[in-house]
Amino acid sequence: MRHEQISKTGTYECLDVAKFEVELSPQKEVFRSAAAVPDIPASVGTMLVAAYVALLSTFAMTMAHSRDAIFAIVICFVFLTMYLSIPRIFLGAEPKQGKRPNLDTFLYKGLETYTGHCSGKEALVQMLMVPVLLTFCALAMGIVALSAR
Repeated sequence: MRHEQISKTGTYECLDVAKFEVELSPQKEVFRSAAAVPDIPASVGTMLVAAYVALLSTFAMTMAHSRDAIFAIVICFVFLTMYLSIPRIFLGAEPKQGKRPNLDTFLYKGLETYTGHCSGKEALVQMLMVPVLLTFCALAMGIVALSAR
């Protein structure tokens, strides 16, 4: 079998996969999906939900002065509900493979990532930094908007 690449003028040999025989070994144990976040406590998820609800609540309290603004904030709440519900559904459907750590254990031990160990405090800061800072930014914009009225 020959294959020609459009960007190059030479032709290249390709392997014919049909010539090779593959012996499949029987599966030794039943396949079970792995837990998505086994080393992160549920309270961290609650903190994330609280941070995003605080962000949209800040918008609602400071900038909902017209029907258009209220409509946009309601749409944002609908999207936030979808954004937070899908992971909750997926986490609820995964098999229980042990007990998740509590917040104190998580902060003390941390977690292993692809690039190495991350302390619990560092991981928590990384997860909460964006929604918390966005909430402060929205609060500052709301204060400026209210003071300009």
